Amino acid sequence: MIFYSEIKWAEMIFSKGTGYALRALTFLAERVDEGPFLSSVIAENVDVPGPTVSKIMNRLAAKGIVKSVSGPKGGFWLSKDPGLISMLDIFEIFEPPRTFSECLLGHPECPGTQYCTLHLRWLEAQKHIDAFLENTTVADIIPFEDGLSPEN
Repeated sequence: MIFYSEIKWAEMIFSKGTGYALRALTFLAERVDEGPFLSSVIAENVDVPGPTVSKIMNRLAAKGIVKSVSGPKGGFWLSKDPGLISMLDIFEIFEPPRTFSECLLGHPECPGTQYCTLHLRWLEAQKHIDAFLENTTVADIIPFEDGLSPEN
């Protein structure tokens, strides 16, 4: 059995909203041919409160990540292949805009062209984070049923 709550690693790095969205999307990705799913069914399976899942799914629908239909046979399903939905797509919906002009040391403003060493290192780290978000898709984070990676 797959436990979507194991995707909580995302909540250590991003907001709960992003983590919850990734949990819901991986649930849908595994059942891409079975939908649509009511938000209450998604909530029960990913261990997230129903009202929270409903809000998250509506935000994802508004941005075109999922599609939805109302009614007793309605629900949510992915709007495209999970391999085409990047983590950056989700990040941009649920995370505040990133501003890198703020000083990492808490000074009122960054000196601009006279970056400190810490700032330069942060910019390098940010390039790796951006690449990770752009190159990692929902398909990449679907939990393995046996808990092992494909290499094991």
